[in-house]
Amino acid sequence: MITSTQPFLAAGKLHMRFGNSAYVCSASLIGKGLAVTAAHCVHEYGKGLSGWATDIYFVPAATSSSNVKKAGPIGCWKVKTFWIPTCYYNGNCRGTSVINSNDVAVLILNSKPNKLPFRKGANYYNYGWNGYGFTTGSTFSSSRSMGQITQLGYPVALSREKGSNRSSKSGRSGGSVMIRTDSVGMYYVPYTYVKNILWGSSQSGGRSGGPELVNFGTDAKHNSGSWAGYDSGRNVVLGVTSWGYVNPYINLIGASMFGQNVEFPSSSYSDGTTNWGAGNIGALMPSTCGVGYGGWQAKGYCR
Repeated sequence: MITSTQPFLAAGKLHMRFGNSAYVCSASLIGKGLAVTAAHCVHEYGKGLSGWATDIYFVPAATSSSNVKKAGPIGCWKVKTFWIPTCYYNGNCRGTSVINSNDVAVLILNSKPNKLPFRKGANYYNYGWNGYGFTTGSTFSSSRSMGQITQLGYPVALSREKGSNRSSKSGRSGGSVMIRTDSVGMYYVPYTYVKNILWGSSQSGGRSGGPELVNFGTDAKHNSGSWAGYDSGRNVVLGVTSWGYVNPYINLIGASMFGQNVEFPSSSYSDGTTNWGAGNIGALMPSTCGVGYGGWQAKGYCR
């Protein structure tokens, strides 16, 4: 797997500090200078002003963890600013501090527009909501709601270097290799009103924040008699890795699903000009890129 080529180049490794300790997660680009990751990678659940991470760096297609300044084929970007759901900041999302519907964050990279990853050759992924590409059965909550997904991440258990492994945020010396996991993902309700995706994977700590994608790869060539399906958009992120079982014999991982939930019930979040989507991702996007909000779209950082 050549991770420095399309479409892998939009995924990467995230470095951050909490207090005096350094950690790593994973992330992916959904805009020219806009990345998405797990909220717990940049904020400690429920800790308000004291919960923020510092010194956050994103390295597309990272191949080494020894030095973030030299760890990727196209460079390294410091994160300028980022947004998380209010319920995550306050610690009152439905579910638990680990498993809830809104372990999601969007990040703006600190760079001039002409020096963003997109200008260095990186693509960016699309994003979808409410189970884009999944079967639905009679209702969205049907147990038959599932789809083929691709998980990308930097698990610290696979590394040539020594490093600690502290749950989802793990020692900066680990995770020097991007891992791809293909699995069937299922719509999963671990607690009342909590919407997740669950799939089979053995990726370890450091995977958090990496994307779960449907229709991953380049367009297939097919004859006129075949059909690409109802939801045929390529490289669509449906969620970001949030949690997994600590028991090594249970290889299951979960993600907060992009889309409508109790905290973000609207099917359309708009800035008056653009519909940015439904639910949690739809609410975070206008805060970041919308007219009259963050305004980073007009500055050339979004889509």
